[in-house]
Amino acid sequence: MDFLSFENTLKPQSGDLLLAVPYLGDEHFERSVVLLVDHSEEETIGFTLNKPSVLSLEDVVSFHASSISLPLFIGGPVQQDTLHIIHAKEDARSAKIEVNKQIYWCADYEGLLREIEVEQGMQEQVRFFLGYSGWGKGQLEAELEGNSWIICRNVTKEMVFNVAPENLWAHILTEMGGKYKMFANYPLDPRMN
Repeated sequence: MDFLSFENTLKPQSGDLLLAVPYLGDEHFERSVVLLVDHSEEETIGFTLNKPSVLSLEDVVSFHASSISLPLFIGGPVQQDTLHIIHAKEDARSAKIEVNKQIYWCADYEGLLREIEVEQGMQEQVRFFLGYSGWGKGQLEAELEGNSWIICRNVTKEMVFNVAPENLWAHILTEMGGKYKMFANYPLDPRMN
């Protein structure tokens, strides 16, 4: 087995991170880190954690909290006219779906914004996304068999919310160690190496 090949032994599940292999060559997912929020036999939905948008939340929704300035991320290439939210607030009152024991998927942005207004520090525990990353039946499994993605399990809220987006892909690969640590230093264009 050479340096650039590996075998995915994990099956994807909600709460996993997908890390694009360094040589993926897909403009939408180059060096992406995607949090899977829903994985079933029929479909998979996730949000790209490390692709900030040029827009902020105030550019796409109106709300009265002028003190709140939150960045928007490009969740993926599917339905970029939709707004999605993940957060790490277990006791949030707004409706939510548990992604794992530390991260939640929320559809009630107005309710969550009201909570952010009154709770100090909650802004650092929330991410807003335009669009999402989606796969139809069997599509993600085929991409995993083709070695397009690396699965990272045991995802923590610190991984998702505390690492700068521009460092996230390399940080997680480095933390995974072994061959994955070497992937973290793979050049964007190997011809320039």
